[in-house]
Amino acid sequence: MASELSIEDLKENNLIYVGLFKSMYLIDSYYLSSNFTPSPGYHELIHKQSGDTLRIEGDPGAHHTDYGILARISGLNDNMIYVIAGFTDTSVERIISSITYPDIASEEMEAYIKDAGFPTNFEVVFGVSGYDRKEASNIWIQQCEVLNSGLSIR
Repeated sequence: MASELSIEDLKENNLIYVGLFKSMYLIDSYYLSSNFTPSPGYHELIHKQSGDTLRIEGDPGAHHTDYGILARISGLNDNMIYVIAGFTDTSVERIISSITYPDIASEEMEAYIKDAGFPTNFEVVFGVSGYDRKEASNIWIQQCEVLNSGLSIR
């Protein structure tokens, strides 16, 4: 569990975080390198340069749009940390299914991943249409950006 991670884990191990933005605990140091910063309560992500915000649109208990992030950042000792996070399970589950089962991934995502030649540190923001916090249908790439640095500790 993310709440059980130590600074040593962040320094010495390759990690994969799968969960909600609000539950990242020590992994929230990722936001120091991210192009986004969370609002208090983790109800929004605010783009550091533009000030644009991402938040759930609509009623999460009905039809809504959720946002999630797939990021890869280098750790403190050349280890790798992967982050798959979202506001609700809608985005988290849909991002995982899209990268795990390429046959159900959108054509846009497949083409982007094949052509991007991702650098060591990157962040992809996905938009996901959903219903009742879980059923997801459409997924699209909202933006993709290179991160200038790896993980740092507060």
